[in-house]
Amino acid sequence: MLYGELYREDSWIGFYITKLGVNRDGMEELIVRAEKENDSEAFAEMRLPARRFFKSFGFSEDELFDMGDYIISNEPLIWEMAKEAQHGAAMSA
Repeated sequence: MLYGELYREDSWIGFYITKLGVNRDGMEELIVRAEKENDSEAFAEMRLPARRFFKSFGFSEDELFDMGDYIISNEPLIWEMAKEAQHGAAMSA
């Protein structure tokens, strides 16, 4: 599910909510994936609420900082959208 977009100097970065679940400690966890439009191999994945990228390839350190700031600034909205999508999927099943 596309969450948002970030435009940098020469590229577009799309953010996707890829997983809402429970981690091994029993806490809710959300994974947000970022992908570059002009580089199909570049991606980064951040876990919330940990607020850390656990996978990344093809992004500069500056891009990772900008993406991290963007995700953290929008974290409450991201959680809300993920839960609404999960609830909608449960209702249609």
